[in-house]
Amino acid sequence: MSIRIACLTSVLALTAGSALAEMNFNRIASFETIRNMADGEDMGRESSAEIIDASADGMTLVYTDSPLGVVGRVDITDAKNPAPLGNTNVGGEPTSVTVIGNTAFVAVNTSESYTQPSGKLVSLDLATGEITGTCDLGGQPDSTAHNDEGT
Repeated sequence: MSIRIACLTSVLALTAGSALAEMNFNRIASFETIRNMADGEDMGRESSAEIIDASADGMTLVYTDSPLGVVGRVDITDAKNPAPLGNTNVGGEPTSVTVIGNTAFVAVNTSESYTQPSGKLVSLDLATGEITGTCDLGGQPDSTAHNDEGT
């Protein structure tokens, strides 16, 4: 009986080790956010990709860049060579992004102070980067999400 338990334990350990090995992250490329800046912009400004989501097909990434007040888009059709798709100014500090279909929904903090919070939700066409709508939230938004149905 103890030999069977030892064999079973060994098999489980090997299986778990194999599963963990498949979960490793292997970087195949990187992308500098300043590549999304337009010609003539000051590329010395602080920039940072913070919250990232992807299109349903996984070929376009969209990220918040709080220091610049923009949402950036990246084409990863060729994953080893990510291509810039540009930035969209969202009129405040983007704090979160969620993609549903071809639309990125961006929470934007527009507060001038902690005592007077304000913010909005911005919808952005993922293909063009154009703002398609805004909704005043009357507060300081921090996150966005969608349910399993994608709404």
